[in-house]
Amino acid sequence: MASKFRTLETWATLSPVVVAGLGEQYTIYAVVENIGDRDGSVEVRLLDGFKRNILDSRVLFIPAGGSARVVFVRVAPAVLTSSYETFYLSYLNLETGQVDWERLITVNYIPRTVRITANIPDTVKLGDCVVITAKAEYYSQGQWLPYSYVIIRFWKGNFTAYSVTANENGEASYRICFDQAGVQYVAVDIPDKATVYKYVTVEEEAETSPPIPLSTTTQVTVTAPTPPAPPTPAPPAVVMLSILVSGYGTSEPPAGLYYYDRGTTVTIKAIPYENWVFDHFLVNGERRTENPITITLDKDTVVGVFFTLAPKPTITPTPAPTPTITPPTPTVTPTPIPQPQPVPAPPEVTPAPAPTPTPTRVQPDLVKLGLLGYLIYELTKRKR
Repeated sequence: MASKFRTLETWATLSPVVVAGLGEQYTIYAVVENIGDRDGSVEVRLLDGFKRNILDSRVLFIPAGGSARVVFVRVAPAVLTSSYETFYLSYLNLETGQVDWERLITVNYIPRTVRITANIPDTVKLGDCVVITAKAEYYSQGQWLPYSYVIIRFWKGNFTAYSVTANENGEASYRICFDQAGVQYVAVDIPDKATVYKYVTVEEEAETSPPIPLSTTTQVTVTAPTPPAPPTPAPPAVVMLSILVSGYGTSEPPAGLYYYDRGTTVTIKAIPYENWVFDHFLVNGERRTENPITITLDKDTVVGVFFTLAPKPTITPTPAPTPTITPPTPTVTPTPIPQPQPVPAPPEVTPAPAPTPTPTRVQPDLVKLGLLGYLIYELTKRKR
């Protein structure tokens, strides 16, 4: 089984919800666990709500059976275009190339100070209809800005609520008809943040009081005093140090959560693994390149330790030396003087014995011998 990654911890619910004040920093975090039987690397990605863009990412090396914490620091918008935003947290297994785990995260942007102004009349005549106009605003970056969503509701045996989307000025209107005598309850809400209400007397013979212009309506600010903000409480005596590692390497002290007394000085050293090098630290968003670093913990601090692959060495080929040709020293081999060879003696010739001559019969010359000689010759031949 290869490495496999899942979430070990993301807040308390299956669909984490983050609440962020306008213009303030907030964190999205998770503890990632490797449940496989091999060490591996995972790229933890923060995607937009449409999964089109990677907003931020971290690469973690997690041993088999181990875990690591990842933190993304975001800043809430100062001006609302929507009261919430969605993100996806995704774990890409770098060994298999597959997404092992994914989760939707909702961030609710909460104004710290809001106010509602409404023109709710004091009295109305039975059967009259009145247009209720409300204006919702929130305070951010030193100014009041229009809020985009309000609810107008009133009591009519039970509460009847009307959700109204405000215009670009933060104003919304709804027409209410009062068809029951007595006291009616009318309210205007910024959902989960503020409410302004009034009891309206409905009389059969009474004259309906004219709607009060927004400019002269009593302003209701629903949060403690409008800026300046209330004093900040005394900081806690203990602060948190979170050390995160990205890439192949470790740190001293190792990645994890630590708690120190405020003002403690801590030294953190980055130790890369083989074929990796230290790149930089990120201390609460501030990049630092020295190693090690020493920091004073006067507040909760997140330190990222980033490693990167060591650059491959550039191999410069060494030019081959030009060979020096040394002519060989000629070796003189003396030509041997031929020694006279003895002339072999001619072979002894043994004379063949002289052949015994075979007597040759001589034909006599009959002319010279004549007849007498011839007869003597014949007689002699016959005797032989």
